[in-house]
Amino acid sequence: MSNVKWISDAWAASDQPGEDELTSARLAPFRSVVNLRSPSEQGFLQQEQALVEAAGLRYVNLPVSPTEATEEILDRVVEETRDLPQPVLFHCAAGARAGGLALAAWAEGEKPDRRSVEERAQAAGVKPEQPHLKRLLARLPGDR
Repeated sequence: MSNVKWISDAWAASDQPGEDELTSARLAPFRSVVNLRSPSEQGFLQQEQALVEAAGLRYVNLPVSPTEATEEILDRVVEETRDLPQPVLFHCAAGARAGGLALAAWAEGEKPDRRSVEERAQAAGVKPEQPHLKRLLARLPGDR
């Protein structure tokens, strides 16, 4: 997969993988896939769960709006992904919300300050205006 942005050794984000990328060989080294897209979104792959599970990976679909970012959404995504086998690939249509929410999952375990998350986001190419990243940053200690 070419558009993968690694947040850490355990958490990564990408845009929508193609059908040909949802095979065991192409999904390596991941052990879980979190699809943040709604089935009503254009380009949603209806067969994705079957393809990912056939590749031997855990699959979770947690539909999240690309623009609505609340504390409840962050908490739900972190809770639903906490115990997944790692490494975990988050994905959405273009990779933006996947990056913000993969950072939230990473931050839950690491307990970083705001500056550390900003640095990691920049290194992974997650833009500071991404709504889920902005919500995450607002709840972290550090310079505001």
